[in-house]
Amino acid sequence: MLTQTQFRLPDILAGWPWPRVINPYHDEVKAECEKWFRSFNALGPKSQDTFDRCDFCLLASLSCPQLDRQSLRTACEDLIVSFLFDEFTDRCHSGQTRVYAEIAMDALHNPHKPRPAGESILGEIFRQFWERGIRTMSTIVQERFIKEYKGYTDAVIIEGIDRDTFSIRSIEEYLKLRRYTVGIWPCFIALQFGMKGLPDEVMFHPKVVNLSELIVDAVLLDNDLLSYNREQATGEGFHNIVTVVMAELKVDLDGALAWLEKRRAQIAADVIAEWDTLPEWDEDVREDAKMYLQGVVGWVRSSYTWHFESQRYFGKHGREIQDYRMVTLLPKTRDRAPRANGPDTLEDLKE
Repeated sequence: MLTQTQFRLPDILAGWPWPRVINPYHDEVKAECEKWFRSFNALGPKSQDTFDRCDFCLLASLSCPQLDRQSLRTACEDLIVSFLFDEFTDRCHSGQTRVYAEIAMDALHNPHKPRPAGESILGEIFRQFWERGIRTMSTIVQERFIKEYKGYTDAVIIEGIDRDTFSIRSIEEYLKLRRYTVGIWPCFIALQFGMKGLPDEVMFHPKVVNLSELIVDAVLLDNDLLSYNREQATGEGFHNIVTVVMAELKVDLDGALAWLEKRRAQIAADVIAEWDTLPEWDEDVREDAKMYLQGVVGWVRSSYTWHFESQRYFGKHGREIQDYRMVTLLPKTRDRAPRANGPDTLEDLKE
């Protein structure tokens, strides 16, 4: 049980060499995307306001600063639909989570097919996002995105099973799953929206793969650190590295944060070392490869920055917390995690 009332965030980006950058089309694309999403009336007024304050278009614009206007819109809509999927599945038992995952994947595979009558609005939102996005996307980028999205939705189903059974994994087993539930692999493919698609010899070069895996670990640790306070309050802390470390190593919150800070520092050192030894690419792919890899490492800063500049986890106090790094623990609210085969808990999304 937590007895302290505050904790200090480790300075995990100290010395990180890649700066904050934002796409110049952010404001106009954000307005278009938010108007499009609100047209579905998928959320009630209160939930829509909460969703808007998360500012997922800001995350897309920070993480994809190099995309042209149309490709940025696709990236923004990608994050909107993905976080909506996350909101739906966080409130459901694993059986219903599987249904939502199948709806999402079917819409991606069949963007021109009308959705079935009576289906969740999620299907039409996914369909429209992808039908518009593929108009300016190469076939290989489409295929890669769908493959990575399947890995993400499959992992979310497994997370749902853990939620049903109130299971807390070991550190390494948790990380194995979290590398996919964090949803970064499809976002890496989004960095290629508007490109013809990098060749396999770049995408699957051992150094590129290793660098990408390191960045995924950095982003998931940062996300878990910065989302921990809200998740421990709402009963979602079981799928968070802080809770997992406390459970396995039998340490308190400060001990878990010390573990995270040490592991995170090693990842940062490994990223910089890997970056310095990336190969020289052939001239015909050099610029695209450079842009893509800058985008991959840029995800660390963009994700970290977004946590404080949006209101998803820290409300209106994000900038202050970013400066002083002191977090006051939130009181526990109702546990949103349903039991296996229990009723869905989506009613609050219509408030």
